[in-house]
Amino acid sequence: AAPSPGPRFYRGRFELGGDEEPADTWVRVPGFSRGFVALNGFNLGWHRREGPQLTLYAPKALLRSGLNEVVVFELLGPPPAAAASASATKQQKVLLEAAPVWSQNRGKLAFV
Repeated sequence: AAPSPGPRFYRGRFELGGDEEPADTWVRVPGFSRGFVALNGFNLGWHRREGPQLTLYAPKALLRSGLNEVVVFELLGPPPAAAASASATKQQKVLLEAAPVWSQNRGKLAFV
């Protein structure tokens, strides 16, 4: 069954190995429409598919060695393409970027 429209939370975890040094990063959430993103309980800010800012700054102080948690609140529910697909969650991702991404760079991005 296709996911119903409406607000929802998504939670994911990633691990930062003991040999990896935390660094400033930017969080991008392709496949989501509008809402907010939290990293380890800290609200990074609002995301909007249309931009102008497509990434949210995450200072290295928020990253932990070991397990880290990302929570995405999606206000509008899954995007129309995802709602029609049984594999909706595969289209919604959280990416850590080395530099900020703005909507004017959208054409240069390889969205996954």
